Amino acid sequence: MIIIDLIYNLSVLFALSSLSGFIDTKFDKKTLQGKLMQGFLFGIIAIIGMLYPFNLTEGIIFDGRSIVISICTLLFGPISGFISALLASFFRIYLGGGGAITGVSVIIASFLIGYLFCYLNSKGKIKLSKTLLYLYGLIVSAVMMVLMFTLPQKFVGEAFLTVTTTVMVFYPLITVLIGKVIIEHFENKKFVEDLDKEKNLYRTTLYSIGDAVIVADKSGNITHLNPNAEKLTGWNEKDALGQPLSIVFKIINEYSRIITPNPVEKVLSEGIVVGLANHTLLIHKNGNEIPIADSAAPMKDNKGNIIGVVLVFRDQTIERAKQRELEESELRFRTMIENAPEPIFIQTNKKFAYLNPAACRIFKIENQSQLIGKPIIEQFHSDYHAIIEERMKVFNIDKKPILKYQELRALRSDGSTIWVETSGAPINYKNEDGALIFMRDISERKENELALKISEEKYKRLTENAPDLIYRYEFYPKRGFTFVNSAAVRITGYTVEEHYQDPDLGFKIVHPDDRKLLENLSWEKNITKPLTLRWIKKDGSIAWTEQKNTPIFDDDGKLIAIEGIARDITEKMVLEQEKFRLLNILESSLNEIYLFDADTLKFEYANRGAIQNTGYSLAELKEMTSVDLKPLFNIESFRNMISPLLSGEKNKLVFETVHKRKSGSFYDVVVHLQLFNENNKRIFFAFINDITERKRIERELKQSEEKFRSLFENHSAVKLLIDAETSKIVDANEAASKFYGWSVDELKNKSIYEINLLPPVQLNQKIKSAIDNKQIRFDFQHRLADGSVRDVEVYSSSVNIGGKTFLHSIVHDVTDRVTFQKKLIEKEEKLSSIFRVAPVGIGVTVNRILVELNFRITEMTGYTKEELIGQNISLFFPNEKELENVATKSYEQIRASGIAMVETRWIKKNGESIDILLAATTIQKEDSSPEVVFTVLDITDRKIYERELIKKSLAIEQSPISIIITDVNGNIEYVNPMFTKVTGYSLDEVINKNPRILKSGEHSSSFYKNLWGKILNGQSWIGIFKNKTKNGKIIWESAIISPIIDKHGTIINFIAIKEDITEKVAKEEELNRYRIHLENLVEERTLELNRLNKELLEQLNKEKELEEQLKIALSNEKEINELKTRFIATVSHEFRTPLAALLSSSQMIQRYSKKWSEEKLNEHYERISSTVNYLTQLLDDVLTVSRAERDVIKNNPEIVNVHSLFDKISNDVQAQLTDKHKLEIKIDCEKEFVNIDIRLVRQIITNLLTNAVKYSPEGGRVELIVKSKNNR
Repeated sequence: MIIIDLIYNLSVLFALSSLSGFIDTKFDKKTLQGKLMQGFLFGIIAIIGMLYPFNLTEGIIFDGRSIVISICTLLFGPISGFISALLASFFRIYLGGGGAITGVSVIIASFLIGYLFCYLNSKGKIKLSKTLLYLYGLIVSAVMMVLMFTLPQKFVGEAFLTVTTTVMVFYPLITVLIGKVIIEHFENKKFVEDLDKEKNLYRTTLYSIGDAVIVADKSGNITHLNPNAEKLTGWNEKDALGQPLSIVFKIINEYSRIITPNPVEKVLSEGIVVGLANHTLLIHKNGNEIPIADSAAPMKDNKGNIIGVVLVFRDQTIERAKQRELEESELRFRTMIENAPEPIFIQTNKKFAYLNPAACRIFKIENQSQLIGKPIIEQFHSDYHAIIEERMKVFNIDKKPILKYQELRALRSDGSTIWVETSGAPINYKNEDGALIFMRDISERKENELALKISEEKYKRLTENAPDLIYRYEFYPKRGFTFVNSAAVRITGYTVEEHYQDPDLGFKIVHPDDRKLLENLSWEKNITKPLTLRWIKKDGSIAWTEQKNTPIFDDDGKLIAIEGIARDITEKMVLEQEKFRLLNILESSLNEIYLFDADTLKFEYANRGAIQNTGYSLAELKEMTSVDLKPLFNIESFRNMISPLLSGEKNKLVFETVHKRKSGSFYDVVVHLQLFNENNKRIFFAFINDITERKRIERELKQSEEKFRSLFENHSAVKLLIDAETSKIVDANEAASKFYGWSVDELKNKSIYEINLLPPVQLNQKIKSAIDNKQIRFDFQHRLADGSVRDVEVYSSSVNIGGKTFLHSIVHDVTDRVTFQKKLIEKEEKLSSIFRVAPVGIGVTVNRILVELNFRITEMTGYTKEELIGQNISLFFPNEKELENVATKSYEQIRASGIAMVETRWIKKNGESIDILLAATTIQKEDSSPEVVFTVLDITDRKIYERELIKKSLAIEQSPISIIITDVNGNIEYVNPMFTKVTGYSLDEVINKNPRILKSGEHSSSFYKNLWGKILNGQSWIGIFKNKTKNGKIIWESAIISPIIDKHGTIINFIAIKEDITEKVAKEEELNRYRIHLENLVEERTLELNRLNKELLEQLNKEKELEEQLKIALSNEKEINELKTRFIATVSHEFRTPLAALLSSSQMIQRYSKKWSEEKLNEHYERISSTVNYLTQLLDDVLTVSRAERDVIKNNPEIVNVHSLFDKISNDVQAQLTDKHKLEIKIDCEKEFVNIDIRLVRQIITNLLTNAVKYSPEGGRVELIVKSKNNR
């Protein structure tokens, strides 16, 4: 019966369709390999359906191919659908018969409907529900019924009566079944992938945290230990699991050595986050002590109950070492200050905060306590109070160092005064801003200065700048110092006499590194820039000098001397170096430091750390306010926050916020803010730390805690916690409740025996295996609340909670998979038949040995199956090198995408070679699996076609003419390189553009209409374009445009072959201009020659004038020859002889005219006259020929008597006849008078007769017959 046959056919297709899930597992449907594999699978399934169809009659069959192809296209996309449709179409055509066209039409229609629904589904316009699948199957079946009208007419009615009910009832149902099976596979696959991702995410998060992490349950027993925790404690996770935290995490106080209370106990009891005290040491398992910092936080469930604790700690060994180093540095610094020979003190709030012993000595006090807390200003003379106030403002408000020493008079405890000089830099001392002040006793120097002043008064007429070295050095007449003042001794150490004695001393004392400055110095008459040099003093010390030299020139401009002043700036340079060092400390800080106005909030200063971290320049920052860097604040909210500082309620603010860089990125910061007054101006000092990393760790830790807390309760997988001793279920998650159908409380009251269908004895053995970790995966059958039984896959592991063993079980519903595996086994035999009848070669190798192959391979190679089984695959390859090359490429592709596709060559049994496409994959997931499945397709014909195509492509690419290919609308699809070279347009610039971009505007619309009319009618158009290139240049192109027609006679493209003839056209135009010019010249020269001939005949006695005329004629002929050499060359022979005769006669007349007789002269005159007449006639002939070629002969007709005209012509020609020729003219005209151009007719007839006479044999007869035809 048809129903039974079709249902059987549909059942087979339904079973085979389930294989797509297996293929999708190995080759994802989103990849090209997956799409190809699915296409081949469904194509083969369609072929199998056509192998076991319902036969209505010979050649008319019914099967389920429309379902297979439509489902394949809908669920796996157009690529898979197209492959399956293509395979099915080929096979249906192969089967032939009267229903072949209908069969192929059904296949195409199924593919197109599937493509439409696939597109709508991808755009979210439809949802693949059961109802939609049924409607989809109904549409495909209805279209199939409509296409039955294409069957031979005599079978249409029978077909409708036979299959309509079956097709319209069962086909949609089978469509729903196959679609739901595949869709559920997609959903199950996605569920498993999501579960694996979430699991790996949680594990990766826990085990990749930079800090050590220990997780304990609510009893304080360890459940997790990450690698950093293993490293710091010395315990591996396996040994530590279930151990009390106090055993693994032992901590003591670094100084007291007393065991520190474990923070976890406090967390569990109070439910709060607890941190470790400072100076805590962790005792490693091997006894080593590691300084750590940690915190412990509770883990709570959704109800707020504590279910465990997370302990996070880190190794502080490096931090502690840095802290000790800092303390040691501070001790060294304090020791240095205490033992410094120079007085040093620290001021905070304009009061003494610290004095070193040297400072106590200078103020004459016994110890620093006598001045600590007292105002600084009281210890200095009142004349200097304003200066001191100003300098303290710079220190305390501006936070700037003052490296320049200031001379002051200090007051001592005994009432005496002492001269000192001071400098300083701002510092923070005991959490208060202040300044470190350096003093120097300059009493002795002041006394010396006073004495020097008195001395200067005595000798100021000689040296007004006595503290500086004043000198004069002469180059002529004798080289050396001629004057040096006494400052030379103080500055250089050398006496004045030593300067006078050694003329090179001024150069010797210059430091070697600075001598180039002198050598490169260009002496000019006006040198204003000071020169800074280092001098080596006599005692070897270095003195910095600043010199100003004045060159002295004589009247001839020659340098004869140098006068200069040198100042010792050693102290200044030392102070500048110290200032630079202190500023560098501030600038080099990695933290951000700002100063900004309290009223405008605009920045006044930012250090290098701030500039580098924010990305702004200092100039940009000075145009910004503090709020511009803080996106979380506006002006109002920021002023509200800093109001406690402005009101004096607080002297410091510390807060966390976010800063925004110039690039737009954000980072977390902690801000330390203080307010200072400077000259009645309030300035904020901001010290900022980047805490981005700390914030990131805090956020990640919080997320990790939340995920771990909900891992069990909210996990989508079914989870059970089972008492290993009683087999009772002690806990279950919501997923378990949904799966089993019991509430969580109901599940907690059940034993695992009530759910698991395995006999208790066997189940107890499985539980024991799980407890002993001998087995963690089990296959069971579980009973649900509704009485149904499901196949499940259970993963169980033992956990220790409160000293009691439990089984943590994760249950997966694998009913569908088990059912699928059963069906897979049942259909294995049918797959074997697919293997046998596949249209491509299929084989299996193990370690390159052929173990299985289908008939197609034997057909391709010429071997029998028996000859190939057991043979090495190298039998097919031309050589071992090619085999290894193919194997290397294949395994690389398999590792990358799971499947390999390689083109190579095989050798047939008869020695012939064939091109093949080899596709292969390993049976196991490992890419180096020895078991390989391969398919092979003979592509010899395709490779031959490709090679021919390459040859033709190269010919087009390298063609010296332009080639353009357009679509039927004239849009460019391809141009060759010569097109780019000629037009200047690149391929990218013209693709999809119309060739009208080349239009010059010189051609009319009818020109293009004619062109399109021809090519659209399938004809080729040949013509010339005047086009325009990209740069506007006009070019001429000779073109052939032809349509490209497919086998159906449809125009699919147009091809234009064009040659650039711009140069050719230009040459033709130039040649034309030459011709016209030559004609004009010839015509002019002809008139000139006629005039010369007349003058020559009239003035034969005027020898000199004749000679001049001849020279002019020859000159004119030479000009003609230069203008058109090529043209003259063709007639040069005709001109050369008469010209030579003419020249000879004229020269002879010139030379012998006085000696010759009149008869002899007349002979030569006659010869000249005859030659000139001949030349005139010859030029007329040339002019006539030229005009005839260019079609510019002017016709001037007039009424003339025929007899009279030909009598004159006869007389002209008779004069040239000899006795050896005879001329006869016969006139047979009805009309006596005719309307013709006398000159042209006479010239033509004369030329004809002359040539006839010239080229006829001696004694010949020349006959001219004049007749009229049709009264013309």
